[in-house]
Amino acid sequence: MDQLHDVGRSASVGAVSETSDPGISAVGKTMTLRLSAEMTEELELVARIRNIPMTHVVRLAVARHLAALAQDATFQAKLQRRLEEERLTLERFTQGRSTVG
Repeated sequence: MDQLHDVGRSASVGAVSETSDPGISAVGKTMTLRLSAEMTEELELVARIRNIPMTHVVRLAVARHLAALAQDATFQAKLQRRLEEERLTLERFTQGRSTVG
């Protein structure tokens, strides 16, 4: 079961709770999300049953997914490899050794 469908099953996962609205800050980013008709219907249903806005349901699902990735050893290993690759690229570029051009 994916994170969105699981959003109504538990009161909290990690530091994400049903009563707080994750992802809201003074400075934010507006995004467009394309969902299938079926997923939209399920999202609307969850929001109505939980008596919370659909955007809150989506933010909860995203926050839970990110919290799960923060604890996922495989993801963390990939992240560390990517950070090292980025570090090497930045070092090469800032030292004037760009391979482009």
